[in-house]
Amino acid sequence: MTSNNTPHSTREAKDFSLDSLDIVPPHTPSQIFMTYEKAQETINFIYMMNKTLWQMMQYCDTWTEGSHDLNKFIEQMDKSCQEMEPQSVEEIEKHILYLEQFGAVHQNLHSLIQSRDSLVRLKALVCLKRQLYSQVYALIENHHFQKDNYYKMQNLWYDSKYSEIAQARGRSLCAVDKYRIRKKYPCPKTIWDGQHRSHSFKDDIRRVLKDSYLRDNYPSPSNKVELASCTGLTVTQVGNWFKNKRQRDRSSKR
Repeated sequence: MTSNNTPHSTREAKDFSLDSLDIVPPHTPSQIFMTYEKAQETINFIYMMNKTLWQMMQYCDTWTEGSHDLNKFIEQMDKSCQEMEPQSVEEIEKHILYLEQFGAVHQNLHSLIQSRDSLVRLKALVCLKRQLYSQVYALIENHHFQKDNYYKMQNLWYDSKYSEIAQARGRSLCAVDKYRIRKKYPCPKTIWDGQHRSHSFKDDIRRVLKDSYLRDNYPSPSNKVELASCTGLTVTQVGNWFKNKRQRDRSSKR
């Protein structure tokens, strides 16, 4: 099928800036796909999920290391991967395929795309949902994550261990089971800085929560959001911690 796109090499991109880019729908598939049908399906999907990311990709050959546009692409790629996490396995796999095939064609971005924590996490998440536990562990053990992502990856590591062992035992796990699993299968150094986790939270996170609790044991919604942002927890986790802490305090006074 004939493409109507102008080849990228003929584009005048010298003064191009992504900040002023108009987002327009894709009209033809990228050359990186095996068939037109597969390409159009995947491009339509990525376009609907993250229009900014799709449009950025059309001008990737103009990027240089450390450039503003390249940094924006990295930011949008990480954002798109995070947005994909709640989606179905099939949709996540389609997203991963698009990014990987894009990197395979544009070699200047291949190593960058493959090295992003957000993409490795998506791959591990797919393996967990597919019950490919050994692949989850291999992905985590062979990639050094940024410290900001340690907590999320530790949860994924333990979720995989819980699921694998529960499946082997043929029953759900209780709190004691999970505690023993955490003791027996500590996180690898790629996602652990040596700080011990108490009640599933690391020591420094618990200190932040405790300090906030002493100031106000009924935080407002905005305070919960702020705490979630600085600790790496979800707003629900922050709210549950405060609720449980208040219950413990009331029990200790009886």
